[in-house]
Amino acid sequence: SITPVFNCYIVIILPLWPIYCLTSLILPHLHTLYCVASGKPQAQISWILPDRTFVRDVGALDRSASLLANGTLRIQSANFSSKGDYRCIASNAAGADTVTFHIHVAALPPTINEEASESIRVTSGENFQVDCVASGLPDPEVSWSLPDGTMINNKDEGDYTCHAKNELGEDEMKVSVKVGPDFPRITSKAQLLLTARLGESAYMTCQAIGEPPPTIVWLSPSNDVITSSSTKYQILDDGTLVIKKVTLADQGKYACVARSSAGDDIKNIKIQVEPREKGEKGLL
Repeated sequence: SITPVFNCYIVIILPLWPIYCLTSLILPHLHTLYCVASGKPQAQISWILPDRTFVRDVGALDRSASLLANGTLRIQSANFSSKGDYRCIASNAAGADTVTFHIHVAALPPTINEEASESIRVTSGENFQVDCVASGLPDPEVSWSLPDGTMINNKDEGDYTCHAKNELGEDEMKVSVKVGPDFPRITSKAQLLLTARLGESAYMTCQAIGEPPPTIVWLSPSNDVITSSSTKYQILDDGTLVIKKVTLADQGKYACVARSSAGDDIKNIKIQVEPREKGEKGLL
């Protein structure tokens, strides 16, 4: 850490005008004020602090300051209350002399380095990171006002604000976050071949995720769009296609299309129909 040192020398021979020293403190470092005097008999050093406390005994005054045996005053962890006039008094039987240190606190208000873009577009479900680098004396405290969590979805859109604050003031940086669409994705493409029994119902699953939520569309082997209004087919709420009373004409490749404004994803399922065993009853 940086330890500034300030020297003022006093020689007690004849009465002198008080010496005035202007010094600056950089927060929150340790600072030392030296007050050296010579004379016969040896001069004793004492201090008067800005709050008019008279200090003569060696040792720690409190957590913020201490007096050393050689008359040096040490200011620990300086803060804004450390500013003001520190008066050193050197005295002996012949008289006294003084020197005054005027302590000025060197500090800077916080400033945020705004290299980040003011507007960011992210994909739903992705991790989102914005750096907020702030400088100042003393070091500013940095905080964010933003939704909880790091996973971004539509409800996380809006202005993210970084705040940097110290004793001198506050600075802020706003980043506008827009969540873009997430391409549809069919969660399982394992069911690629389905064997159905003649006359029974066949179930083909198709579930998809995305933002905005995709719509499930089924295409028949003849590439026609299948609708739930058909007496032959039923599309369940989870996207499953039900083919009722399967016949040999239902064989072929069916396509599940997950579709949204972001794009499409496709899953193909081939159906093979096996005949009923002898003795089974049912409609063909």
